[in-house]
Parts: sequence; C-alpha cells; structure tokens
Amino acid sequence: MKTLIYSYAGRRSSKKKKGKAVLYSLGIIFLMSVAAALMYVLYMLFPAAESDGEKQTVVIEQGTSTKAAAEYLENQQLIRNAVVFQYYSYLRPDSLKAGTYRLSASMSAGEIARTLEAGQQAQEPVVSITIPEGRSLEQIARISAKDADFSEEKFMETATDEAFIRSLSESYSFIPESNSENGLRYALEGYLSPQTYEYYGESPDTEAVVKDMIERTNETMVEFSNQISNSPWTAREIWTIASIVEREAGRAEDRAPIAGVIENRLGKNMRLEMDPTVAYALGEHRLRTSFNDLQVASPYNTYRNRGLPPGPIASPGIQSVEAALNPENTKALYFYARPNGEVIYNETYEQHTRTQRKFESEWENQ
Repeated sequence: MKTLIYSYAGRRSSKKKKGKAVLYSLGIIFLMSVAAALMYVLYMLFPAAESDGEKQTVVIEQGTSTKAAAEYLENQQLIRNAVVFQYYSYLRPDSLKAGTYRLSASMSAGEIARTLEAGQQAQEPVVSITIPEGRSLEQIARISAKDADFSEEKFMETATDEAFIRSLSESYSFIPESNSENGLRYALEGYLSPQTYEYYGESPDTEAVVKDMIERTNETMVEFSNQISNSPWTAREIWTIASIVEREAGRAEDRAPIAGVIENRLGKNMRLEMDPTVAYALGEHRLRTSFNDLQVASPYNTYRNRGLPPGPIASPGIQSVEAALNPENTKALYFYARPNGEVIYNETYEQHTRTQRKFESEWENQ
C-alpha cells in the first residue's frame, strides 16, 4: 500500500509541475505578444514617409467621425494605419475638428492629430522654418533667423539662457540643467528637431520656436520609448550617437553600419576617432581633418578622449536615431569614406591603413 500511495503522490506532483511549466510558458508568450503589439502600434505612429515633406490639402467635413477621418488619412497615405490612429485619437484629450488642413506624409501621427485638434485651418503660414538633419544649434539659429522676425543673436540668446534651460529640463528629462553640465557647449544641442515648422496668425518669438523644436524631439522619444528603455544607452547617449551617425553617413544605407562601428569601438573602450566631433570642437566644418586639428583640447574631440562626447554635436533625423537604436551587427572597427560617397568597412587597423593609402589621393582634388 505504501508503494501505491507514493506512486500516486509522485504522479500528482509531476502533473502540478507540468501545469506550472505550461502556465509559465503561456505567460512568456503573452508578454512577448504584448511587447510585439506595443512595438507595432508605436511603429504605426511614425511618419508614413519621412522624406516626403510635400504638403497636400486635406478636408475634414463637419460631422465626420474619427473612424472616417482616420480612413481618409490612410487613403491619402498620410498615416500608416487607420485603426491605430483612430484609437490613438480617442486617447488624446481633444477631439478632431472639421476644417481644411495642409498635411504631409513626413508628419508623425502625433503631429497630424495635434494639427486636427487645434483646428489650424489651411492658409499661408506667416513663418515657415525648415531645419535639415545634421545641423548644429548655431546653424539652426542662422536658418531660423532667415525666415522669422528675429535675429540669429536673439535665437542664440534664448537657446543659451540658463533660466530658460532649467525650465525646459523640468519638463523634459533629456534636457540638461545647464550649458556647463559635464563639459557641454550648449545644453540644447541636438534636441532641436530637424523638421518644418509653420506658424499662422502672427510671427513667433524665439522662445516659442525653441519650445516647439524641443517638443518635436520629445514626441520622437515617446515614439521610440520602448526601444530606448531596452537600450544599454540613455536617451541622451542615443541622441549623441545618432548625431555622429548623422554627420558621418552620407548615404542612408551607411547609418546602421556606422552605428555598429561606434558600438563596437565603445564596447572595446577604443577612442571613437570620428572627424565630425573634431569639427564640432573646432567650431567649423572641415572637408579634411589635419593632424593639428586632431590635437584640439576639447571634451568633444574623440581622438583624444575615450567614450562619447558630452552630448550631441548636431540634431539627428529619425533614420539616424533608428540606426543608433538598431546598429548593424558587424565586426568592423573602422570605416573610410571616399569622395564619391562609398564607405569601406574594415575589421583591423592594418586593413584600414591599406584602404586609406589606396584612396587618400582622391581627396586631394576636392
């Protein structure tokens, strides 16, 4: 009898263990499914076509439901997914308003929703500022001043004002508290999003423009929040890597491989030795970097300092942010850019040196 009782108990214990294992497996599958669904939803909120900034007129008739508006926007190829946009709109505090709007496929779902909620009727903007990717704070000030009713100096005065920066850092965790934090040149460098900004009614002041640019970067960070939280880097570090990628990559297909080289060099505690960081340290663009340039004493000079520079060196576009978050899995530690745009990747210093010697004469006529 004892043997029979022991055998029965063993079978019951085995069933319990199997049941727990099944529940555990189901739990893992459930969590993975939820994570995949969240990533899908976030992706559907990205711009339908980041490079297509051409505006088109969109009419939302009075009485149009959110569902119908979302389907219309998807048919116009302005959003990626009507269902996701519909429920995203339900979660926002304001409802979509009827009217005539000017929208582009380069706008994120958040930007489109905000425009439709504000009821910003289509009209010629009094000010339109377009910031290309890879521009520094000083360059952005220059570009903005050309199209707005303020000077380059006034823009820089606002963007470097310590009290203004502190107020921004209280609202946005990625903004440093001061220009002098950790050897920074400018606290806001890299966080003025490269996009088109249109203003209606009256010309904006510098504070409004800077805040709008920071808010657009915040929206991008929210869209990438899941990937950022799973990254070994902080949001600031990701933007710093992305800014270097933006300045180094002449072609879209080189962004992820260059990000992979940066990750590899950081992982081996090698100096990054990226020329754009030297140019930033010098305060001017250089087509070719000389030996004397490499000696400049600056925390941004990655030929002299290990690790990342104190902060971004320019404002990166979304593609460069994606590359920083998803670097190519490569063994390369070096790359060499030819004048024709081709980038050659090497795993060893010897290979890299041979590549340099082979093609360096091409730069002499540039």
